[in-house]
Amino acid sequence: RCISLQTELGFARRGFSVHFSNFEYSGSVAFRFRYINLPIYVRVFLKSGKKQIYILAGPSISRTIGATIKAIITPFEGPVESDIESLDLDDFPRTRTDYGMNAGFGWVVKDKKTLGMFIETRYYYGMKRLSEIG
Repeated sequence: RCISLQTELGFARRGFSVHFSNFEYSGSVAFRFRYINLPIYVRVFLKSGKKQIYILAGPSISRTIGATIKAIITPFEGPVESDIESLDLDDFPRTRTDYGMNAGFGWVVKDKKTLGMFIETRYYYGMKRLSEIG
């Protein structure tokens, strides 16, 4: 078995929606935040050779680089959709950083040389609430 550390710099878009309804209208407001991510993984190879299988897991920290908001309101007359607007991140101090855990697995196929191909899937679980709503 082989164990290694892996880190990378990435981009992610995360957010949340708030849905509402009353007797006159219903709708939703969608908040979307763009982040630069820095995950650190521990990778454990379960099978070695030309075909390798591995699992990986570790923490991730992210920093906000931008945000947008979009509202869709549906009165009895029909839907009204707003333009997508940029948000002032100072109004959302809780979203400046995000942290969570990543986990995944992968499969590597190598030829006789050092070239190879891999397929990998990951799941991110955010551990910080981005909103006080909901």
